[in-house]
Amino acid sequence: MTYGRMALASLLLLAATTRALTLDVDPTGGSLVLEERVAAAVAAWRAAGLDVEAVERTVRVRYGEPSLLGPDVPVLVASSDDPAVDLDVFVHPELFEDAPGALVYAIGIALGGERGEGALDPRRAAGADAVLPSAADAAAIEATRLLDPADLNRDGVVDFEDLLLLALRMGERGVNIPGDLDGDGVVGATDVALMRERYTFAPLQRTPLEAPAAAPPAPGDLPAVPGPLESSDGATDDEATDAEDPVDEQPDDDQPIDEEPIEEEPAD
Repeated sequence: MTYGRMALASLLLLAATTRALTLDVDPTGGSLVLEERVAAAVAAWRAAGLDVEAVERTVRVRYGEPSLLGPDVPVLVASSDDPAVDLDVFVHPELFEDAPGALVYAIGIALGGERGEGALDPRRAAGADAVLPSAADAAAIEATRLLDPADLNRDGVVDFEDLLLLALRMGERGVNIPGDLDGDGVVGATDVALMRERYTFAPLQRTPLEAPAAAPPAPGDLPAVPGPLESSDGATDDEATDAEDPVDEQPDDDQPIDEEPIEEEPAD
């Protein structure tokens, strides 16, 4: 398929559905086999169970400068500087044919995948062994696409933990990185604004539990109230106490008081 036919197919796909992948392949500067390899990579992800037609992105695939890609990078996915294009896939014109998993990896990233395991492992993408996406690889992309981009810890709710994760990733650059809510390839101020729109204090999951009121005890369960104790002679405890602690009596004024006689000294 030539570049013009590939572009036409993309436009037809875009017109046929409200959500579609626009994929433009430009083989200028390298082998025409690039078109076939890209089509095969898309078919491999579709066969793995990925809903390719549900991806709403514009992706441009073209050959990159070997001096910019380096001697060991067969493919590179980057945010595009063209406002009409979401992602650019740069293919090394000399290396990609010897790395059959490179375009499978690149198309997986372009379809919304994150670097990880299986067909989304960049180390395997650069190898000589063929890498085909599995159902698990496709399911990982589907799960990522269905979640709110602001739900960074993937727990189903945008809360304080997601705010902390966004703060930790501030300034990071890359494709499909957690925290890049607007998809511009950088975690920055616009992502903070988007997080602010989605983040709310979660309501209480349950009302605080109140201590249950104590039931009044049955009459038979009430403890006996102790009364005054009786001594062996029949006196109560209070009476016995009074008997043991007599009150000091004051002397009667009529009682004589023994006084020692005062001896007078003889007068001179």
